[in-house]
Amino acid sequence: MKEAAKHPSRLSAIAHCRCPKCRDGELFERPAYRLDAFFKMYPMCPNCKQDFQIEPGFYMGASYIGYGFTVIITLIGTFLYAFVFPEASEWTVIGGIILTIFIFIPLIFRYA
Repeated sequence: MKEAAKHPSRLSAIAHCRCPKCRDGELFERPAYRLDAFFKMYPMCPNCKQDFQIEPGFYMGASYIGYGFTVIITLIGTFLYAFVFPEASEWTVIGGIILTIFIFIPLIFRYA
């Protein structure tokens, strides 16, 4: 008897950027480290054909989550830079935090 394929958990599907409906198809066309196209999404799931372009503004709530991720990175970065480099000027710390946020932009975009 053929056993059915194991359905990935919701958390695993989120972590691997998979389709919210079938949890198997990919959301993005390219890997996150491909900086020229890290934001390119499939218009529909390659597996179950779920439409990812539901309506204009549907994913607007993701901007709030992205903002929250950025605030968390900024707070953690501020404390880390303050403890690791206590002699650094505030402009050096601000520059380091901005650089850190730019490094994490592809991941913030995907997980928001």
